[in-house]
Amino acid sequence: MPMALERELDTFQRELPDLLSNPENHGKYVLIQADRILGLYPSFETGLDAGYQQCELEPFLVKKVVEHEEPVYFSRNAIPCR
Repeated sequence: MPMALERELDTFQRELPDLLSNPENHGKYVLIQADRILGLYPSFETGLDAGYQQCELEPFLVKKVVEHEEPVYFSRNAIPCR
């Protein structure tokens, strides 16, 4: 069984060197559906909005264009602050 968004992640990895070759793309967010780049956006939120408008209920990926991605850690057992 294929992993969720596997095609989109493969497309991102394939296109990342080309995206990084243009300094204007650094730090922007790319919108990908299947094997197509649909656009670049200044924020995750604008890329997500464009994804819902263009792809509706079809799968899509919004990912930051950076050379080295920083991992984000979170815990399911987080206790709320009081």
